[in-house]
Amino acid sequence: MLSSVEELGEIDRQIEEVNEKRSELAGQLQLQTQQEEELLTQLDAVNEQLGEVAEEVGRARTCADVEQLRIKYGPLAVLAQLEQLFRERDARAGAVQAADALQRAMDVLSKLETRTYTLESLQELRELHSTIRDVAAQVPDEEATARAYARFNALVERIGRESAQIFEKELLAAKWDTQQFVRTESAMQHLRELSSSLYSLNELLLPHADSDAMWNFDCMANNFKIKFIYHFNGSSMQQTQSIEMYFQFLDKYLDQNLCKCIEIFQDERAGVTPGLVHQQFINRVLEPIRHKVNSTMVKTAQTHSKEGLNTMLVLISQVFINDNALLKKHYYDGVGLVSMIPNQILDKWLAFETDSTTAQYSKICNGPLNRNGFDLQKLLLNLYEYFEPFYNLDYDRLMDYKFKITKEIFMDLPSNYRKYILTHGDDRAPSYIDESQLEQTLWKLHNLVLIQQLLQEFENKFNFINLTLYFNDLTSSSYSTVLSDVLGSYEEAIVTLRESVIHRIKKMLSSTLRVYFKVNDWSTITPEPEQCSSELVGAVNLLKKIFITMTQFDLTVDIPLIIKNEVLNIIIHFMVDYVVNLNKFSEMGLQQLLIDYDSLKETLNFEVEQDPQNAEEAAFFETIAILKLKHQAPNTATKFMTKEYVEKRDFAEFRSALNIIYSTDSEISSALYRVL
Repeated sequence: MLSSVEELGEIDRQIEEVNEKRSELAGQLQLQTQQEEELLTQLDAVNEQLGEVAEEVGRARTCADVEQLRIKYGPLAVLAQLEQLFRERDARAGAVQAADALQRAMDVLSKLETRTYTLESLQELRELHSTIRDVAAQVPDEEATARAYARFNALVERIGRESAQIFEKELLAAKWDTQQFVRTESAMQHLRELSSSLYSLNELLLPHADSDAMWNFDCMANNFKIKFIYHFNGSSMQQTQSIEMYFQFLDKYLDQNLCKCIEIFQDERAGVTPGLVHQQFINRVLEPIRHKVNSTMVKTAQTHSKEGLNTMLVLISQVFINDNALLKKHYYDGVGLVSMIPNQILDKWLAFETDSTTAQYSKICNGPLNRNGFDLQKLLLNLYEYFEPFYNLDYDRLMDYKFKITKEIFMDLPSNYRKYILTHGDDRAPSYIDESQLEQTLWKLHNLVLIQQLLQEFENKFNFINLTLYFNDLTSSSYSTVLSDVLGSYEEAIVTLRESVIHRIKKMLSSTLRVYFKVNDWSTITPEPEQCSSELVGAVNLLKKIFITMTQFDLTVDIPLIIKNEVLNIIIHFMVDYVVNLNKFSEMGLQQLLIDYDSLKETLNFEVEQDPQNAEEAAFFETIAILKLKHQAPNTATKFMTKEYVEKRDFAEFRSALNIIYSTDSEISSALYRVL
């Protein structure tokens, strides 16, 4: 609506704008109409397509049809539901069919149960086995399946027992485990075929073969069983000699027949491998031995007599020896006889062995010192040989007992002996003369070295290495050996006794040299000496006797060497402290001193002579060289022989001029003062 006359001029423009808006709205209305028509067309198409899908889904009859629809239309929820329905329908139908098939198999079984079979006529039984096995997997009724298995297995076992009786007669008639057996190819082939057929019968058992029902191997061991009963039926395992005979008989039988058994009965095509024959034959042959072992343990457990205890100990020992022989000699890694021994009997065995060993140890320690080291070494060696079959058995239940034996015998006995050695006798008692004290200490040292060397030998044996690895793994430790603590304490004790030997030699030598130390005419000796001083003869003879005696003891190479080196140092200190530092020397006096020193050193009899023998000797020789300066013509060293030079205590130039290397400044100073 116009609001003023002036707006009349704008009316045409406004009319034009209104027409433009009308045209724009008309276009939008036309586009909206077209879109709605297209949407209706698409909905008609979808409805048509859904009808087609519904029609195709309605025609689906199997899971395969559903899969084709899934490929065409994608993972529709309706297809998943339909597939589940088809699976349930098929499962119900399969169960019904399987039940019918199982019933038909049972009808066949009813007919087969009335027949007589031989090992050569088992084809129908094998076919029925396959049928029942395959059908039973589809039958949801577990009780029906179990009943079918039981009936079929009962027939197989009946045939197995009957066939085993025939096979046992064949084996006895063939005398296959004797020298009378004629090892022709045909004879071995016949026995092999019977064994393989009987083994294959075991394979028919459902739901799987039974390792305890290998009738062919039971038959192979039957010859041994009969011989064992024949030889030992009247003997009692209460007699220790009978126990040993049982195991000796077993070992000899395996020696003669194990390889022959493998050669005759192995049949790779039937699954009867050499390894299977080897393992199962030994396992079956052990049965009568197991029976004897079990009956003996029951009887001995009910008696507390000394004879019963002795029988039990012999039995356990023989079980260890036998199982070890089966493992090491016959390579049997199955369950041995040791598995039959209960813990309470093993506890009794362990208690007896440790008590018996402790008693022997006490008896040894009551013997003389010059024998008990040898005797203990022999005892420990014999004990290891005795226990070695036990250690060799790889059976987890025995590990605790292995550690107990190692602790109570191979660790505690050596530890107790070390304590005994260190405390045995009073070396300071006045009743001992010096030489007797020294000899006693050498025997102690000798005995500890014997046991230490034996323990070092033990630590490198496989069984102790295995125990160490097991213990480290169990305790997250890093021991080099389970014997580490014992060996460490022995090393400390040996050092202590070695130092005691050195101390005693020093004491004895000091006493013998008292007269020599009183000699004071060194400065007046003028003739050239040819032999050691007469006052030194006693000391020379003493050292000779000591070190000749020491060679009679079995010591490691390092011990005499250390002792000799320390005694040499003692000799040098005595010479310096009680002779050199207390006397003046003529030229020949120094020469006599060196002859005396060499006489003492020669008694040590070093295996390797060195010049100098050690740093102490080198310093001693340097001191003598400084003392000789006084008796030499004036030379380049003369300038050092003044009080002023010595008091400066700067001996670098002097060391260089005389090649002094080992002496300290104090030793140089002392020697120079003596030549001023």
